Amino acid sequence: MNSQTPTVDIEVLKNILTNLVTVPESVEITRDVDELGVQLSVKVNAVDMGLVIGRNGGMAKAIKTVMTAIGMAHKMRIRVQILEPDGSTKFGEDEQPQSNARSFSKPTPPPTSDFDEFALN
Repeated sequence: MNSQTPTVDIEVLKNILTNLVTVPESVEITRDVDELGVQLSVKVNAVDMGLVIGRNGGMAKAIKTVMTAIGMAHKMRIRVQILEPDGSTKFGEDEQPQSNARSFSKPTPPPTSDFDEFALN
């Protein structure tokens, strides 16, 4: 392994993230090595969290896949953890989460007894 191997993971991840986010100066990556491999913890601006995670987590999954491939090329196990930025909330202060389930104001009426008439005929 060459002398750049320990930092190539950080360089690749930083390059991906700085080209993705709107505030590239706020990208922070910390690298920890433990018995499970290398863990890269990522912090970005709260405004850019949606861009980094993507719809249904697609962008985050793609970033993790690329970093796993980089790790395999350098015989390392790389894990990427995206940290929630300071002061961020999932919902606004006065917002409530909206459910996709429908709520009905009127209960559905019980079935009519027309069935009895058909059964007798």
